[in-house]
Amino acid sequence: MGLMDKLRQGVVEVAEEAEKAARIGRLSTEIIGFKEQKGRIFREIGQRVIAVYAEGGRTDPDFASEWENIQELDAEIAQREADIKGTKA
Repeated sequence: MGLMDKLRQGVVEVAEEAEKAARIGRLSTEIIGFKEQKGRIFREIGQRVIAVYAEGGRTDPDFASEWENIQELDAEIAQREADIKGTKA
């Protein structure tokens, strides 16, 4: 293998590593966004519970919709984390 071939191979390897790093960065950013969405949902649940108790009620509010959203976000986070592991491998 000549010097030019080695140089080309090195450039290709650097480009592949840069592509991996960019993919991992994008996936990590998506995970952060999903976690922020979960935080907003938890805060909304807390505000609803506080409102119920502030009015003297002991009624159990329905959180089915929020729970479904949280489960979807958890699935998205798990998928992105698996994608990151696959990209690193």
